Order: sequence, then structure tokens, then C-alpha cells
Amino acid sequence: MSRELSVLIPVLRRPHRIRPVAEAFRRSTPACEVVFGVDEDDIETRREIQKLESSIKEVVFAVVDGRRVGYASKINLLCRYAFRPLLFFGADDLNPQPGWFSQAHWRMERYSDLQVATATFRWLV
Repeated sequence: MSRELSVLIPVLRRPHRIRPVAEAFRRSTPACEVVFGVDEDDIETRREIQKLESSIKEVVFAVVDGRRVGYASKINLLCRYAFRPLLFFGADDLNPQPGWFSQAHWRMERYSDLQVATATFRWLV
């Protein structure tokens, strides 16, 4: 089920948060794709993500070209890099717990007329 999921995380110059959030999603949602959005000039964060790419195959990163942009612009960019049918938009300080995705998936199936499903904070922490 988690093979259907892309987790999109815009990063706001916080390289120290990259490994913890990637590992938390790997533990809680094995096989999900984690896509980070990073400003082109944020070298430290890009290095942290590159380190992860060699150890966690589901980690991908997208570089925002040329300039610093805000959260919404990074989300738009990340949507272009996600290749799974389900998208989850998150922050770089999330600590998802096992079972959060099952709960979200159950709600999507139960309320199948919804086009967008949301996960509340209590499912993630």
C-alpha cells in the first residue's frame, strides 16, 4: 500500500532535519517515496539529501532553480517530481508513527467521494 505514496517535503534551510524525517517515513511507511524540495543555493541541505540518496533508494530531491522561493512554490515543484498516485504534503519536522498511513488510507476508502484526504497531526505523532 505504501508503494502508492509520495511524501512531498519542502525544506526551508534546515539540513539537520533531513535525515530524521526521511528515516521516520522509512520506518513508519516502508517503500514510500520521499521527495525533498530545496533552494538551489542551499548547499548544506543538498549535501544531506545526497548522502541519503545513496542509502535510501526511495529518497529523491528536487532543486528549485535559480532563486529562493516560498513554501507554495516548492510544493508546486515537488508535484512535478512525484510519480506515485497518492501525495502527502508534509513539513521537514514531522515524525510519523507506524499506522498513520493505514488510518489515512482507510479514510480515503471510506469516504471515496472525497477528492482530497487529509491526515491530522495525531496520526503522524
